[in-house]
Amino acid sequence: MELEIIKGMGTNMSEDDYQHLADTEWELTEDSAKILINQTFGFEASRIRIVLVVKTYRRECHYTKEHQTFTRKPMYCATDFNYVRFDVAGWYYEMVDGQLYQYYC
Repeated sequence: MELEIIKGMGTNMSEDDYQHLADTEWELTEDSAKILINQTFGFEASRIRIVLVVKTYRRECHYTKEHQTFTRKPMYCATDFNYVRFDVAGWYYEMVDGQLYQYYC
């Protein structure tokens, strides 16, 4: 049986793409990431929680299981080349290349 990675669940950025971004060495501090998210999407900075661990999930028969886990720091190189995983008021999000995605886990 072939392994089926579930798209739309867990991280919305591949690890290869993240590593390419991380090679730019444009790591953000937690406070800088919160300010970026606030200015880009309007979330209240004091309610933003930066998350450093992301996962991928796989389908196994009729169940969903964790597949891989990655540690990711917030990164910013340009408006269309960035990454931050964060939570706000019980909702889970990722900023991927300037776009807002919900993070389902």
